[in-house]
Amino acid sequence: MSALRESALHPKSMAVIGASGNIHEIGGRPIHYRQKHGFAGRIYPIDPAHDEVQGIESDASLAALPEAPELALVIVGGDKAVAAVDDCAARGVKSAVVIASGFGEAGAQGREAQKAMADRARAAGKTARPCPRFRCRRAAHRARAQCADAGRGYVRRISWRVPRRVR
Repeated sequence: MSALRESALHPKSMAVIGASGNIHEIGGRPIHYRQKHGFAGRIYPIDPAHDEVQGIESDASLAALPEAPELALVIVGGDKAVAAVDDCAARGVKSAVVIASGFGEAGAQGREAQKAMADRARAAGKTARPCPRFRCRRAAHRARAQCADAGRGYVRRISWRVPRRVR
């Protein structure tokens, strides 16, 4: 498996930019599920407003971390997401996943912001691949109920074949 794929699917450390203490919010779910399913790596919540998130010491920024995490989940919106991706590139984060609205789905201005963010990531030597929502939905539908090791909290192997209906 390539190093980039390994860092995204099996990271040894993970930063959650926009972390939340509430497990019902999008910024709290990744931390909660990683802890619940026994993630062995280090989790770094990034939340400048709180000292602790879900029992883990929180940092104000990526620059304050003792190491560069292998994976960063960017769960902040708009310009903050663009700045967070810049911080990830500067800090040496191997993989970043942006979970934010206000980009490609928001019209021409959002598509320009998304393109600018991807261009800046490429300029820093990173691979940037925007994922349109319809492709993600289709992939998730195909992968449903065909995931091995789902109980461990991560996906190890996915079969992408869609079962045909039997008449």
